[in-house]
Amino acid sequence: MEFNSTSIKTDDVISFGSYNWRVIDVKRDKALLITENIIEKRKYCNEYKATWKTCNLRIYLNSEFLQNFTEEQQNKIEDTLLINKDNPWYGTDGGIGTHDKIFLLSLEEVIKYFGDSGQLKNRFSNDIDNINDQYNSKRIAKHGNDAYWWWLRTPGEDAGSVVGVSYDGIIYVYGYNVSYAMAYNPAMGHQIGMIYAGENNGGVRPALWLHL
Repeated sequence: MEFNSTSIKTDDVISFGSYNWRVIDVKRDKALLITENIIEKRKYCNEYKATWKTCNLRIYLNSEFLQNFTEEQQNKIEDTLLINKDNPWYGTDGGIGTHDKIFLLSLEEVIKYFGDSGQLKNRFSNDIDNINDQYNSKRIAKHGNDAYWWWLRTPGEDAGSVVGVSYDGIIYVYGYNVSYAMAYNPAMGHQIGMIYAGENNGGVRPALWLHL
């Protein structure tokens, strides 16, 4: 539906700019939106190591991508202070806080807004380092007609990886490589699979806080 500030509510899908967005939170005069589907595929960073503050994807979203919106629309997008937490399993440094108009969700935000089965809270009760639960289906996103994996902004098991949501909705906490599409589990000592042959980019689902 078209953006209407007087009637917007959680779980609505609205049109803003050239994209469809799902409303995942509403607080008084603002709403948190994430694109309904993956809008494109991009690398997280051109270098091997990165935090959210230093990654190329953050720069792109807050410059080139932001220019897809009119000046009036940009004025409706709030400049948000993001707290970039460390990886809760591995302790990998999330970097300092940032101010961004456009951003990616964190691991904690995905759990908060897409469903919390308690696996994050009870993460040390077993050796599993992914979140695979009854909310998988809510986290699935498509690029075109096919489900595809997408980036979060929380670091993975080291500074060369970032947490992501797989094509079937599982959250891989050890992460995907920041510069090419490979999931790696150090405990197993080997990669657990390329995403698709020739695919070097993860899915991008921008998020923003919109003034109502």
